[in-house]
This record gives sequence, C-alpha cells and structure tokens, in this order.
Amino acid sequence: LAGSLVQACAMAVLAWATAPQGPGTGEGEGEQLRWAARATARLAVASFSLFCMAFNAGLGAVTWVYLAEIYPIEIRGAALSACGVINWLACFWVVFLGRFLSLHSACKFSGIVSLVGFVGIYLWLVETKTGWSEESPLSPRSARSSS
Repeated sequence: LAGSLVQACAMAVLAWATAPQGPGTGEGEGEQLRWAARATARLAVASFSLFCMAFNAGLGAVTWVYLAEIYPIEIRGAALSACGVINWLACFWVVFLGRFLSLHSACKFSGIVSLVGFVGIYLWLVETKTGWSEESPLSPRSARSSS
C-alpha cells in the first residue's frame, strides 16, 4: 500500500520536473537557469530512483506472493500461468504505447495509474496472513473457516 502511494508521489514530482519550461527573458539569468536546470535534473533522477525502489519493495515483490495465495490449490498453477501471460501482455502494451507519449505525459499517466492502484489496493485487497493456504480470499467469507 505504501509502495503505491510513494510511486504516485514520485511520479507527480517527476511530471513536474519534466514539464516544459518557458525560455528565460531577463539579462543575467544564465547562471540561475543553469542552476535550476541542474537542480531539476537531480530531482528527476531522485524521483525516478524513488519510484523504482518503491516498486521493488512493494508491488514488484509482493504481487506474485499474493497471487499465489489468493487462488485455490486446484487452479493455482493455471491461474498463475494466466497471470504471467497477462503481465507480459501489459508490459508489451506499456512499451509499445509509451513511444507515442512525451516524457511529461508518460510521467503523468504513470502517476495517475499508481494513484488509482493505491486506491484499489486500499479498497479491495484482502489480508491473507490469518487464513490457511487452502482457503482463498476470493471465496465467500461464509465458506472459510474462522481462523
């Protein structure tokens, strides 16, 4: 949950840092513009690094563990195979469609997707640490044991 929120915030900062800037108009602004450009570049690198770290610590690692827990044992292998195919197709479309976006648009889109993911995780993710491995969070609560 925290990883998704950090990802959304990092992409918001990155979208701001990659926004098109207007040209400077005053005399003597050269040094200030160079300093601002260096600071913005460092902020962009730090924001992207934070985004990657949040993904690797959160959704990147936890997703496959959670998917292995939510499906019943009878269909777990087939379900994880289908999840893998869907993941690869989604990665393909992200790379393919990313060619048609500017850097600023791609950062805004990624931030919005991360924010929607944060809300979705908060609202619909079911805790699995209290249940048995044979139970599925997808099954109705009445069909699960009261562990």
